[in-house]
Amino acid sequence: MKRLIPLAGWLLAAILGLPAPQVAGQIPPPPETAPATAPEAAASAAPQAVPPDKSSTSFADATRKVTETLEQLGIEFYGHFRLDMAHDSARTQFGDTAFYVQHYRAGQADDEINIHARHSRLGLNWRGPEIEGVKAFGNIEIDFLGKALQPNTETQELQATPRLRHAYMQFAFGKHWSLLAGHTSDTFAPLNMKKLNTLVGWGQGNLGFRRPQLTGITRFGGGGESVWTAKLGLARPLATDQDGGGNDDGEDAGYPDVQGHIGFAVPLVGKEKLQLGVGGFVGWREVDATASNRLPRDRRYTACAACLDFVIPILQNLSVCGEVWWGRGLDGYRAAIWQGYSLDGPDVSVIRAWGAFANLEFKPHKRWRLVAGAGMDDPENEDFTDPNPARATKDRTRNVTLFGNVVYNFYKGASVGLEYDYMNTDYVERRNRVNHRVQATVMLKF
Repeated sequence: MKRLIPLAGWLLAAILGLPAPQVAGQIPPPPETAPATAPEAAASAAPQAVPPDKSSTSFADATRKVTETLEQLGIEFYGHFRLDMAHDSARTQFGDTAFYVQHYRAGQADDEINIHARHSRLGLNWRGPEIEGVKAFGNIEIDFLGKALQPNTETQELQATPRLRHAYMQFAFGKHWSLLAGHTSDTFAPLNMKKLNTLVGWGQGNLGFRRPQLTGITRFGGGGESVWTAKLGLARPLATDQDGGGNDDGEDAGYPDVQGHIGFAVPLVGKEKLQLGVGGFVGWREVDATASNRLPRDRRYTACAACLDFVIPILQNLSVCGEVWWGRGLDGYRAAIWQGYSLDGPDVSVIRAWGAFANLEFKPHKRWRLVAGAGMDDPENEDFTDPNPARATKDRTRNVTLFGNVVYNFYKGASVGLEYDYMNTDYVERRNRVNHRVQATVMLKF
């Protein structure tokens, strides 16, 4: 918040027509004086009282007014500017954010480079006053990856489109109960890989995304300093239009997804907390017979998942975190490598999958962070039953990542990072595809 004050002061000063403040460190020019040729001239050259710097006063007043206004409104801005530069030894899906290695003929890997600033982010928090025991909080956040997950032309690559990341409100009723309504992260799988590749491990061992939801939350003490948290909600059943009918297969089923999570946290090493959680979801999907042209009737199937998450502090500056999960029909949750089902003649074979990831994070100094991690997304091979060889050879049966990165904070809010990411994607034809990704990132938070 405080980092926005100077910028807001400049903008307000410009709007009101106030003089611009003097740049820090700038030395003002000496006053012009006539040569002293007479006693009167010497007397006039005597030191005079220096008037106050009105420009500095005006800037300070404008800054103070902006600060007071934002505090009264309960508004806090945040975000970051970011540049990513990555080189891949093979083509990935989708380049800027690498999910998996694309299918290519053996020995014909095609390297590529991606440079973009679309992971820059802008957000706003709003905190309302407590009224009759009820507190309100709101958040809205965007980035510029609106078309990044689609095949784009060069022109589209350079014309970043805003994308809604979060837009939700939360009401706290006392100390133990709250209600969340809006678009935000799934409740049942709360952790992400700590990668510079902002895929955060989707399709590589991590699952879950963001979607509109209505979620009830309760928190209560478990003895000592331990805390239990329980969440239960209804969420929009975002899946994919895998049958090609022009409608999301989850929305087509007509029912919301039910999500839930129970978490436990207790201080273990100093202020660092041991966190354990278990969660899951259940929902329904529908495949249209008229869209697929291969089914005698519409087919509805169940999608579900169970997930265990953990954060274990080892030392004050060393911790490990991760998730382990199993489920079916998970294309809408960025798992099973984006595959929900396979068609087997007159029937639907729902794809089951399991996966896991783990991060080891070490902070040897307040300016340094080192992370090593691994993840795997492993669909069941026997669930790929498509009899068409042209489609079957593109079925992805396993995706593995091994990565490490280092981040150095060289300025307040500013950091530079370097990451190596090894990706290995298997296909039905059993010929794996390998990619070596080297990525550098520069970021300035505010």
